[in-house]
Amino acid sequence: MQDNILGKRLRELRQERGKTIYNVADDLYLSASVIGCYEHGTNDPPLERVAAFAIYYGVSTDYLLGLSDSRVADGDKTGFSDEIMGMLHYLSGIPWAKEMVSNTIRSTMNGVASQKLEEHFQKGKTKHAE
Repeated sequence: MQDNILGKRLRELRQERGKTIYNVADDLYLSASVIGCYEHGTNDPPLERVAAFAIYYGVSTDYLLGLSDSRVADGDKTGFSDEIMGMLHYLSGIPWAKEMVSNTIRSTMNGVASQKLEEHFQKGKTKHAE
């Protein structure tokens, strides 16, 4: 990633919340060394982990990736961009992925955004995979 914007933002958000790398690792069921590698730019997280970090910190994935300086996606109380919402909708149509997405949301997210995403899945507003 250019200038490791993702790592810088992950570290900044963690520090703003007074969390240690170990706290975040425990909360997200990852190792502290993995979190450290992401923050230092040694490794880039896979897409589902970027989404999990966005949920965890209550920011948009666009913000984490340096595509926007706004922490919340415009018009979306979940904090996800339309592209990420589309991906989540697609994944929710795949039985094993739907469970993974739901578990990630439940384990890392609180409040309005979690409720809004769960409502999307419960109301059948998903695109089913073929």
